[in-house]
Amino acid sequence: MDEFNFFQFLNDDNEILQAEDQHSRDFPTFRVHFGEYFDDFLPSQAQNARDPESTESATNEENQKPPQELDVSRLPVISSDEIQELKSVASNKNTSRSTKQWMNVFRSWCQCRHLEYVSIEAKAPEELDKVLSKFYAELKKKDGDDYEPESLKIMQSAIERYLKEKNYPLSIVRSREFHSSQEILNAKAISLRQQGKGKRPNKAQSITPEEESALWEKGQLVDFNGKVLTNVNFKNLTEQLGFRGRQEHYDAYVEDVIIRQREDGTEVVEFREGPTKTRSGGLTIR
Repeated sequence: MDEFNFFQFLNDDNEILQAEDQHSRDFPTFRVHFGEYFDDFLPSQAQNARDPESTESATNEENQKPPQELDVSRLPVISSDEIQELKSVASNKNTSRSTKQWMNVFRSWCQCRHLEYVSIEAKAPEELDKVLSKFYAELKKKDGDDYEPESLKIMQSAIERYLKEKNYPLSIVRSREFHSSQEILNAKAISLRQQGKGKRPNKAQSITPEEESALWEKGQLVDFNGKVLTNVNFKNLTEQLGFRGRQEHYDAYVEDVIIRQREDGTEVVEFREGPTKTRSGGLTIR
Protein backbone atom coordinates (compact mmCIF):
# COMPACT_ATOMS: atom_id res chain seq x y z
CA MET A 1 0.00 0.00 0.00
CA ASP A 2 1.29 3.45 -0.94
CA GLU A 3 2.14 5.84 1.87
CA PHE A 4 -0.77 8.17 2.63
CA ASN A 5 0.18 11.81 1.90
CA PHE A 6 -1.42 14.01 4.55
CA PHE A 7 -0.14 17.37 3.25
CA GLN A 8 -2.06 17.33 -0.01
CA PHE A 9 -5.17 18.12 2.06
CA LEU A 10 -3.82 21.23 3.80
CA ASN A 11 -5.37 23.72 1.35
CA ASP A 12 -8.88 23.46 2.65
CA ASP A 13 -10.43 22.85 6.08
CA ASN A 14 -13.01 20.43 4.72
CA GLU A 15 -10.32 18.34 3.06
CA ILE A 16 -8.43 18.26 6.36
CA LEU A 17 -11.51 16.83 8.08
CA GLN A 18 -11.82 14.23 5.34
CA ALA A 19 -8.13 13.40 5.75
CA GLU A 20 -8.63 12.74 9.46
CA ASP A 21 -11.54 10.38 8.77
CA GLN A 22 -9.64 8.58 6.05
CA HIS A 23 -6.56 8.24 8.23
CA SER A 24 -8.54 6.86 11.18
CA ARG A 25 -10.03 4.17 8.94
CA ASP A 26 -6.78 3.20 7.18
CA PHE A 27 -4.38 3.53 10.12
CA PRO A 28 -6.37 3.19 13.33
CA THR A 29 -3.28 2.41 15.40
CA PHE A 30 -1.65 5.68 14.39
CA ARG A 31 -4.65 7.91 15.06
CA VAL A 32 -3.00 9.28 18.19
CA HIS A 33 -0.12 10.71 16.12
CA PHE A 34 -2.33 12.73 13.78
CA GLY A 35 -1.91 15.90 15.84
CA GLU A 36 1.85 15.84 15.26
CA TYR A 37 1.26 16.71 11.62
CA PHE A 38 -1.48 19.28 12.35
CA ASP A 39 -0.50 21.16 15.51
CA ASP A 40 -3.31 23.68 15.10
CA PHE A 41 -5.97 21.04 14.43
CA LEU A 42 -6.94 18.87 17.39
CA PRO A 43 -9.72 16.24 17.47
CA SER A 44 -11.70 18.43 19.88
CA GLN A 45 -11.51 21.30 17.38
CA ALA A 46 -12.58 19.01 14.59
CA GLN A 47 -15.67 18.09 16.60
CA ASN A 48 -16.45 21.78 17.19
CA ALA A 49 -15.98 22.52 13.51
CA ARG A 50 -18.77 20.05 12.72
CA ASP A 51 -21.03 21.55 15.40
CA PRO A 52 -22.72 24.82 14.23
CA GLU A 53 -23.81 25.65 17.77
CA SER A 54 -20.23 25.38 19.04
CA THR A 55 -19.03 27.64 16.22
CA GLU A 56 -21.71 30.22 16.99
CA SER A 57 -20.85 30.08 20.69
CA ALA A 58 -17.17 30.70 19.96
CA THR A 59 -18.08 33.65 17.73
CA ASN A 60 -20.26 35.18 20.44
CA GLU A 61 -17.48 34.80 22.98
CA GLU A 62 -15.09 36.59 20.63
CA ASN A 63 -17.55 39.44 20.08
CA GLN A 64 -18.04 39.77 23.82
CA LYS A 65 -14.37 40.36 24.58
CA PRO A 66 -13.89 43.17 27.06
CA PRO A 67 -12.82 46.55 25.53
CA GLN A 68 -9.30 46.26 26.97
CA GLU A 69 -8.63 43.22 24.75
CA LEU A 70 -9.50 45.14 21.57
CA ASP A 71 -7.02 47.18 19.55
CA VAL A 72 -7.50 50.46 21.45
CA SER A 73 -4.65 52.12 19.57
CA ARG A 74 -6.57 51.77 16.30
CA LEU A 75 -10.10 51.95 17.71
CA PRO A 76 -9.90 54.23 20.76
CA VAL A 77 -12.99 54.95 22.81
CA ILE A 78 -13.85 58.67 22.44
CA SER A 79 -15.94 60.49 25.04
CA SER A 80 -18.77 62.88 24.14
CA ASP A 81 -16.71 65.81 25.43
CA GLU A 82 -13.86 64.91 23.07
CA ILE A 83 -16.30 64.68 20.16
CA GLN A 84 -17.67 68.13 21.00
CA GLU A 85 -14.13 69.50 21.24
CA LEU A 86 -13.34 68.08 17.80
CA LYS A 87 -16.43 69.75 16.34
CA SER A 88 -15.47 73.09 17.89
CA VAL A 89 -12.18 73.08 15.94
CA ALA A 90 -14.10 73.80 12.76
CA SER A 91 -16.01 76.67 14.38
CA ASN A 92 -14.46 80.09 13.85
CA LYS A 93 -13.95 82.09 17.06
CA ASN A 94 -15.60 85.19 15.60
CA THR A 95 -18.56 83.13 14.43
CA SER A 96 -19.01 81.63 17.89
CA ARG A 97 -18.76 85.09 19.44
CA SER A 98 -21.40 86.42 17.04
CA THR A 99 -23.77 83.58 17.93
CA LYS A 100 -23.38 84.26 21.63
CA GLN A 101 -23.88 88.03 21.25
CA TRP A 102 -27.07 87.73 19.21
CA MET A 103 -28.53 85.15 21.59
CA ASN A 104 -27.88 87.65 24.41
CA VAL A 105 -29.79 90.26 22.38
CA PHE A 106 -32.71 87.85 22.09
CA ARG A 107 -32.69 87.18 25.84
CA SER A 108 -32.62 90.92 26.55
CA TRP A 109 -35.61 91.43 24.25
CA CYS A 110 -37.52 88.71 26.13
CA GLN A 111 -36.83 90.48 29.43
CA CYS A 112 -37.92 93.88 28.08
CA ARG A 113 -41.18 92.37 26.81
CA HIS A 114 -41.72 90.59 30.15
CA LEU A 115 -41.66 87.27 28.35
CA GLU A 116 -40.61 84.18 30.21
CA TYR A 117 -37.41 83.10 28.53
CA VAL A 118 -37.56 79.48 27.52
CA SER A 119 -34.78 77.89 25.52
CA ILE A 120 -35.89 78.44 21.96
CA GLU A 121 -34.81 74.94 20.97
CA ALA A 122 -37.60 73.67 23.25
CA LYS A 123 -40.35 75.63 21.47
CA ALA A 124 -42.63 74.10 18.87
CA PRO A 125 -42.13 75.47 15.32
CA GLU A 126 -45.49 77.29 15.26
CA GLU A 127 -44.82 79.01 18.58
CA LEU A 128 -41.20 79.84 17.72
CA ASP A 129 -42.29 81.33 14.38
CA LYS A 130 -44.61 83.76 16.20
CA VAL A 131 -41.93 84.75 18.71
CA LEU A 132 -39.34 85.35 15.98
CA SER A 133 -41.81 87.39 13.91
CA LYS A 134 -42.34 89.78 16.82
CA PHE A 135 -38.63 89.84 17.65
CA TYR A 136 -37.63 90.67 14.07
CA ALA A 137 -40.21 93.45 13.81
CA GLU A 138 -39.25 95.16 17.09
CA LEU A 139 -35.47 94.67 17.06
CA LYS A 140 -33.43 97.87 17.44
CA LYS A 141 -30.05 98.94 18.79
CA LYS A 142 -29.60 100.15 22.37
CA ASP A 143 -29.67 103.77 21.17
CA GLY A 144 -33.00 103.19 19.41
CA ASP A 145 -31.55 103.20 15.89
CA ASP A 146 -32.27 100.45 13.39
CA TYR A 147 -29.74 97.82 12.47
CA GLU A 148 -28.27 97.63 8.99
CA PRO A 149 -29.99 95.11 6.69
CA GLU A 150 -26.79 93.04 6.66
CA SER A 151 -26.89 92.87 10.45
CA LEU A 152 -30.40 91.43 10.34
CA LYS A 153 -29.16 88.63 8.11
CA ILE A 154 -26.22 87.99 10.45
CA MET A 155 -28.63 87.90 13.39
CA GLN A 156 -30.88 85.35 11.68
CA SER A 157 -27.87 83.19 10.80
CA ALA A 158 -26.65 83.34 14.42
CA ILE A 159 -29.98 82.04 15.73
CA GLU A 160 -29.95 79.37 13.01
CA ARG A 161 -26.50 78.20 14.14
CA TYR A 162 -27.60 78.08 17.77
CA LEU A 163 -30.61 75.93 16.93
CA LYS A 164 -28.51 73.66 14.73
CA GLU A 165 -26.05 73.13 17.58
CA LYS A 166 -29.01 72.15 19.77
CA ASN A 167 -30.21 69.66 17.11
CA TYR A 168 -33.41 71.57 16.34
CA PRO A 169 -35.18 69.59 13.58
CA LEU A 170 -36.11 72.55 11.34
CA SER A 171 -34.39 75.56 9.77
CA ILE A 172 -35.70 79.05 10.57
CA VAL A 173 -34.12 80.22 7.30
CA ARG A 174 -35.48 77.62 4.85
CA SER A 175 -38.31 75.61 6.43
CA ARG A 176 -41.81 76.70 5.42
CA GLU A 177 -42.96 76.32 9.03
CA PHE A 178 -41.17 79.65 9.60
CA HIS A 179 -42.59 81.37 6.53
CA SER A 180 -44.19 84.17 8.55
CA SER A 181 -41.02 85.22 10.39
CA GLN A 182 -39.02 84.97 7.16
CA GLU A 183 -41.44 87.36 5.45
CA ILE A 184 -41.30 89.83 8.36
CA LEU A 185 -37.50 89.92 8.33
CA ASN A 186 -37.31 90.31 4.56
CA ALA A 187 -39.91 93.10 4.58
CA LYS A 188 -38.00 94.94 7.31
CA ALA A 189 -34.75 94.68 5.34
CA ILE A 190 -36.48 96.10 2.24
CA SER A 191 -37.91 98.97 4.29
CA LEU A 192 -34.50 99.80 5.77
CA ARG A 193 -32.86 99.87 2.35
CA GLN A 194 -35.56 102.21 1.10
CA GLN A 195 -34.63 104.49 4.01
CA GLY A 196 -31.00 104.52 2.86
CA LYS A 197 -29.62 101.86 5.17
CA GLY A 198 -27.02 99.47 3.85
CA LYS A 199 -25.68 101.82 1.16
CA ARG A 200 -22.02 101.65 2.06
CA PRO A 201 -18.87 101.09 -0.05
CA ASN A 202 -18.32 97.37 -0.48
CA LYS A 203 -14.52 97.62 -0.33
CA ALA A 204 -11.79 99.83 1.07
CA GLN A 205 -10.23 102.39 -1.23
CA SER A 206 -6.56 101.75 -1.93
CA ILE A 207 -4.13 104.59 -1.20
CA THR A 208 -2.64 106.49 -4.11
CA PRO A 209 1.13 106.77 -4.75
CA GLU A 210 0.95 110.40 -3.61
CA GLU A 211 -0.69 109.39 -0.32
CA GLU A 212 1.93 106.70 0.27
CA SER A 213 4.75 109.19 -0.36
CA ALA A 214 3.17 111.54 2.17
CA LEU A 215 3.16 108.77 4.78
CA TRP A 216 6.88 108.21 4.25
CA GLU A 217 7.62 111.93 4.44
CA LYS A 218 5.65 112.35 7.68
CA GLY A 219 7.44 109.43 9.33
CA GLN A 220 4.42 107.11 9.45
CA LEU A 221 6.32 104.60 7.29
CA VAL A 222 10.02 104.44 8.20
CA ASP A 223 12.73 101.82 8.62
CA PHE A 224 14.70 103.33 11.51
CA ASN A 225 12.04 103.33 14.23
CA GLY A 226 11.05 100.00 15.75
CA LYS A 227 7.49 101.05 16.58
CA VAL A 228 6.73 102.57 13.20
CA LEU A 229 8.51 99.73 11.40
CA THR A 230 5.55 97.53 12.33
CA ASN A 231 3.41 99.77 10.12
CA VAL A 232 5.73 99.05 7.19
CA ASN A 233 5.56 95.30 7.84
CA PHE A 234 1.77 95.45 8.16
CA LYS A 235 1.50 97.33 4.87
CA ASN A 236 3.89 95.05 2.96
CA LEU A 237 2.40 91.80 4.26
CA THR A 238 -1.10 93.00 3.45
CA GLU A 239 -0.25 94.20 -0.06
CA GLN A 240 2.22 91.52 -1.12
CA LEU A 241 1.02 88.38 0.70
CA GLY A 242 -2.68 89.14 0.95
CA PHE A 243 -3.04 89.17 4.74
CA ARG A 244 -6.54 90.34 5.68
CA GLY A 245 -7.07 91.97 9.05
CA ARG A 246 -4.81 91.98 12.07
CA GLN A 247 -5.66 88.41 13.13
CA GLU A 248 -3.81 86.86 10.18
CA HIS A 249 -0.74 88.94 11.03
CA TYR A 250 -0.95 87.71 14.61
CA ASP A 251 -1.34 84.06 13.62
CA ALA A 252 1.52 84.04 11.08
CA TYR A 253 4.82 82.29 11.83
CA VAL A 254 8.30 82.87 10.46
CA GLU A 255 8.24 79.28 9.17
CA ASP A 256 5.33 80.23 6.89
CA VAL A 257 7.67 82.35 4.74
CA ILE A 258 10.40 80.79 2.57
CA ILE A 259 12.99 82.60 0.43
CA ARG A 260 13.52 80.74 -2.84
CA GLN A 261 16.03 81.38 -5.59
CA ARG A 262 14.95 81.28 -9.21
CA GLU A 263 16.98 79.89 -12.10
CA ASP A 264 18.06 83.42 -13.09
CA GLY A 265 19.48 84.02 -9.62
CA THR A 266 16.73 86.32 -8.35
CA GLU A 267 15.19 85.61 -4.96
CA VAL A 268 11.47 85.54 -4.22
CA VAL A 269 9.47 85.22 -1.01
CA GLU A 270 7.02 82.30 -0.93
CA PHE A 271 4.22 82.29 1.62
CA ARG A 272 2.66 79.02 2.75
CA GLU A 273 -0.83 80.01 3.80
CA GLY A 274 -2.50 78.33 6.76
CA PRO A 275 -6.25 78.14 7.52
CA THR A 276 -8.05 81.49 7.56
CA LYS A 277 -11.59 82.61 8.25
CA THR A 278 -12.65 82.35 4.60
CA ARG A 279 -10.24 79.56 3.64
CA SER A 280 -10.32 77.08 6.50
CA GLY A 281 -9.25 74.03 4.48
CA GLY A 282 -10.71 70.74 5.67
CA LEU A 283 -11.93 68.30 3.01
CA THR A 284 -12.63 71.16 0.62
CA ILE A 285 -9.44 72.97 -0.43
CA ARG A 286 -10.09 76.31 -2.10
